[in-house]
Amino acid sequence: MTGLIRLVQVDLAYGFQRVLTGVNLEVRPGRMYRLEGPNGAGKTTLLRCIAGLKRPTRGTVLREPSDLPVGWLGHDAPLYPEWSARQYARWLRFTFFPHVRGDPRPEDPLLRTFWDEPLRHFSRGMQQRFLLFCLDIWGPPIVCLDEPWTGLDAQAQADLNDLLQKWRRRGQGVLFSSHRSVDVDLPVDEVWSLRDHRVYRVANGE
Repeated sequence: MTGLIRLVQVDLAYGFQRVLTGVNLEVRPGRMYRLEGPNGAGKTTLLRCIAGLKRPTRGTVLREPSDLPVGWLGHDAPLYPEWSARQYARWLRFTFFPHVRGDPRPEDPLLRTFWDEPLRHFSRGMQQRFLLFCLDIWGPPIVCLDEPWTGLDAQAQADLNDLLQKWRRRGQGVLFSSHRSVDVDLPVDEVWSLRDHRVYRVANGE
């Protein structure tokens, strides 16, 4: 896969509250990145900026090509909770992944059971399972995930680790946040630390 997201001297503030200062980084397909930092450091804001969901106050977010698809998994509630999973998946496809043909059909028996149920009936874990399924079948070149292990049991964490490594093997770029490095037993290519409003490259992965 080809593509690139580059942040150049990005600042972001909410009113007088500074969140990001002078951020320079690149995200490329085929690599895995971990973003570390304490709660409240601004990790979610940075991820949303990279994903194109938040505009910086200053600086440039360059996307090559300009229509590069970027997947997002955060803690946001569904935009249309009254829709069924089937309807929502169809809307996601038409809105963000028009190159994909045909409606998605889950193999997961639990998802199949609730495929025509409104998303408002889904637990947080089920919503995440559904969105991961959508990201997996559509395969955007770059995926941003905001602390995706939160609330998962040990088996679900292991399954998610396997999925993220599968995405990297097939050439997708994977960027995820974690507030503690010990939370995630996953090989990465680069580790970034967000502290005092700035991003520091602290390590290369194994």
